[in-house]
This record gives sequence, C-alpha cells and structure tokens, in this order.
Amino acid sequence: MARLHLGNQLIESPAGSAECERGLELLKLAAEGNNPPGSQFNNPPGQVPAAPAAQWLLGGFYLQNLSLPDGMTQACHWMGLAAQAGVGPALDRMANMYLRGIGGAFEPRRALDLVQRLADAGFQRATWETGYLKSTLDELADPPGAVAAFARACALGFPPAYYSLGLRFALGAGVEADPAFARALLLRAADANFPDALAAADELVPAQRAGEKAGQWHARLKDSHTRAGPLLQQLGGAGMVIPDGRDPAIDRLEAHFAGLQHPAFKISHEGRLVVARGSSERFCARPSAWKWLSQRPRVAISDDFVSREERAQIMSMVGGALMEPHKYTAADAHGAAENEFFTGKGMAFGALTSDVMVRCIERRIAESTDWEIDAVEPSSVISYKPGQEYRPHVDYFAEPSIAENRANLRDYGGQRVVTFLVCLQAAEEGGETYYPPVDLKVPHRAGTAALHYNTLPDGRVDELSLHHGLPVRRGEKWLLRTTLRANSRYVE
Repeated sequence: MARLHLGNQLIESPAGSAECERGLELLKLAAEGNNPPGSQFNNPPGQVPAAPAAQWLLGGFYLQNLSLPDGMTQACHWMGLAAQAGVGPALDRMANMYLRGIGGAFEPRRALDLVQRLADAGFQRATWETGYLKSTLDELADPPGAVAAFARACALGFPPAYYSLGLRFALGAGVEADPAFARALLLRAADANFPDALAAADELVPAQRAGEKAGQWHARLKDSHTRAGPLLQQLGGAGMVIPDGRDPAIDRLEAHFAGLQHPAFKISHEGRLVVARGSSERFCARPSAWKWLSQRPRVAISDDFVSREERAQIMSMVGGALMEPHKYTAADAHGAAENEFFTGKGMAFGALTSDVMVRCIERRIAESTDWEIDAVEPSSVISYKPGQEYRPHVDYFAEPSIAENRANLRDYGGQRVVTFLVCLQAAEEGGETYYPPVDLKVPHRAGTAALHYNTLPDGRVDELSLHHGLPVRRGEKWLLRTTLRANSRYVE
C-alpha cells in the first residue's frame, strides 16, 4: 500500500518530470504485484490488494494525458485491467471510452454492458444512463427498455429519473401516454428542484388536463419513496470493487415500485421491473439540417440538436460546479483570452468527469459536421446572468500559440477550425452572438446548435469571425460548447 500512496502523490507532478515518472514506476509495481492470502479484493490469485487501485490510478493518469508517447495504449491497458477487476470508476470510464472511441472503435454495446453492471450494483445514475442509451443511440434503440430503466432508477430514488420518466408518459414515448401519472412524476422531480421539471409539467400536462388523479399519483409516489427508505438502506453500498451479479435489494426495490400498481409496469419472470405495454416511439434529439446564415464568416444553425431532457440533465449536473474562468480554463492562449473577455461562469468536462450523455452529444457533434471525433475538443458549459457577457474576441489560435501548445502541452490539434455552441437555456432578453464585422446577430434558442468557422476554406484565419456574446439583459443563458480542431489532439 505504501507504493500505492507514494505513487499517487508523485503522479501529481508535471507529466514527464522525474517525480511523475517515479510515481508511475511505483504504481506499475503495485499494479503487477502478488496477492497475499486474505486479500480484501476478490481478484484472481497473484494480485495484491493494491493492484486494482493502482491499475485505476494508472488508467486515470494516462486518460488525462493521452498525448504522452503511448498514452492512449497505456490508458486502454490499465483502465481495461481495472475494469476487469470490477473497479467501479474504471467501469464507468471504460464505458465513456467506448462511446468516445478512445483507443479503438465506437462500441456502444460494450459501453451499455459496463453501465448495466454498475446499475446492477445499485448506482442510480448508471441505471438512468442505461435508459438514456436505449433512448438515444440507434444501435441500442429500445424505447420500452428505456422506460423500464428510468422506472428502475425511480425505484432507487433518483430525481432525474422521475423527470425522464415523466416526459415519456407525457408524450407517449416507449409507453402509453398517461397525463396524470406524467404530471405526478414531473412534480416529484420538481420536489427535488430538478431544472425544467415544473415548467415541463405545466407545459406538457397542465393540471387541468391531468385532473385530480395527478395529485393522487403524486401523493402515492411520495409515500412510496418514504416507505422505500429501509429497502434503500439495504443496498450493498458497493466499495471500490463491484461484485458480479445484481444486488438482491434491487429486486425488492423494483417490486416495491411496481406496488404502485400503475398498469404500465409489471414484474417479469426474472424478477425485474418491465413495461407491460410499450410503444416504439422514441424520445430523443432530432437535429435538423444545417441552415447557413452567412458565408463570410461561415455561420450556421441546426434546430433540435439536443433534447429537452439533455438540456435539463446537463444543467442539473453542472449547476453547482460552475466557477469563474480562471479556475477552469486551460493553460493555453484561448484560456488566457477567456479570463480576459468572459464575465460569466463555466465548467469544463474533463477526462474523468464527462458522462455517457456528454459523450453521446460530442459524437453527435462529430457526425453532424463530418469531423473526426479525436479532433473534437472535450466540451464545457458556460452560463451568463444579467449583465454578463463575452466581450468581442476570436477563437482561432495565432501560429505561435499553435507551436507553443504542441511543444509545451503536447496538444497536436493545431488550429481551432470551428466553434460549436449548443443552447441549453436562452436568455429571456439579450445574450445573442453578434459578429460586428458583418453586423450579424444570431439569437440562441433552447436546443439549437450554432457553429461558425474560424478559418477560410484555404486554412487561413478569418478575421471576420470576431464575435461578441452580448450581455444578457433578462434571464440566464447557458451554452454547451466545443471547438473542432484541424487534427487529432492526441496523435503527433
């Protein structure tokens, strides 16, 4: 264990330094050691208790440093070993890697299998993610299965699942529509202050339409969750290593949720909560074709690029983590510019913090623009309150910055060719993106994506791409954003 702790401390040193290399050496020794009798980890003979933890730490280090020589191979190797040992965080990261295509092909089925293993151990968000993947990806499309997964996450007491399930009952996606039950579910999400839950209830299933039965279902859902408390406490509270198989408490929780006696659900012969009467209608984003607003600079928009569900989930996930620019920006020229020109708050999705949904949206961005996924920067979220703005700036790199990024940061992506913005929430007034050189103002609408090219077709920078995130005058503006680079960021 001493090697593990010391190695973990040393890899906090700059990558490539003598201290970091020594830390990696110690972790590799721990990861490849021999297991004494009585190990707390249920691994094959020949591994020490520290081995799965060391494998996870090594996988995490290389995942954050994919541009290191052999970094991608090392990340896949060590994270794969940790996942095989059942390390929970490694299972989660490997699912992300399969969805992003890091180190190999896009493999959604393998990602779903890993997420399902976490769900079987009682992880709430993983249970929700199984539903999201079955709703979103064509390769995994299973609308009733998605509804069942969201219901199982409700049985685990996960507020976002009430929202997702409520949307589907409101719209008849994967299950027969039931306005009363839909409103009750959305109100349960609102009880936990989940973004958009109350607005969705009032818009999609207003009280007059849902009737008195909505209040009855709401009361029953609240009471059911209260009574499920002792069952929730019986969940195994899985430690670092996730055991094979389903936690027995999950079957009892799902049976308890089925005890609400809603006709849409039943318990299968395998003891799982399933949809009794499903539908083939999917609830997912359906991006429109790009509409070009300008050819110089090149600016375009696509409606319905992200779903209402995705917008609310992202805002819920990052809402408490937003910070001032100097706390999250990268150590490159663009990070310095953001500190100077942006007055709102933001958060970047790192290699260890992105989730299944973010990865799916990033892949959607790559596919919609016919871009290589390795050249799509990890996305981030920024928000503007009244009076906040992003003063006029450009997103392209000057040539010296490209060379500096390559030499000092091992960033091989080259130029930022395209800026990509997705509106999660539009300001009630103000907040448009304005291009002063051509007097073009692009309003943001929730769910719509906008892009502009920072370069001309011949690769030269386009000075007309100068743009201004105008001050928000009323309400709040939230954007998911990324940039599309000229080359892979990880491969020299």
